[in-house]
Amino acid sequence: MSTLFFSLAIWLGIALAGPGQGSFDVGVVAARRGDHVQAESGFRDALAAGAFDPAVYHGLGNALYRQGKRGPAIAAWRRALALDPNHPDVAANLDRARHESEDRIEQTANPGIFFWQTWLAPNVILYAGSGAVSLGLWWLLLCRIRRLPISPLAVVVPIGIGALFLASTLQSQSAPQGGVVVVPQVAARSALGPVGVDLFVLHAGAEVTILEEDGEHVLISLPDARKGWMASSVLLSTDPRTPFGGVDG
Repeated sequence: MSTLFFSLAIWLGIALAGPGQGSFDVGVVAARRGDHVQAESGFRDALAAGAFDPAVYHGLGNALYRQGKRGPAIAAWRRALALDPNHPDVAANLDRARHESEDRIEQTANPGIFFWQTWLAPNVILYAGSGAVSLGLWWLLLCRIRRLPISPLAVVVPIGIGALFLASTLQSQSAPQGGVVVVPQVAARSALGPVGVDLFVLHAGAEVTILEEDGEHVLISLPDARKGWMASSVLLSTDPRTPFGGVDG
């Protein structure tokens, strides 16, 4: 196996501060000795304590993958990348697992004008946007207090940049959520109930977009425009702030 794929970066000194530190350490120690069941438990406990950190999801994904749980592992790594889009080890792990998946669904990222979403973490975008708007307003206030000439560029540029960053934050929060299939096999159906027919089959690790929710079912779509209904229980969300379910895949 590639050294990059099973990177031990999180076991060589990356630690958390605050909630979940003890549970994270339990996961790290268990992973070092090859106890991946205990490692999974430790990382899950860290998440339950509120440690929504890419290092936790990285370790959880590694522990799940080493137990043969490819679907949940992909979901964990997707969450890690949602928090840190520039994490090279997670990206390498995810790429390897995707190539091993039966469905081989090509993933595309098209943030449009908000291109920075592919390389900046969400919290960085939020802080940068807030800071830029505050800078522009602060400069405007300072000029008025000291009766200085106001340079439009000095005010409009930072406020405009900040507004774009904040708009991208709102856009990412309102965008359709992703999901990963965590059961060995599931059929996507044309409709709910007895009138629906099977359209296509997905396997553990398949990544989908959730378009609509109806009770215990969701309408999903694939990058090739295929759509279908399936039970929400067969999916794990890629949103790092949602509970990480216990479904095996």
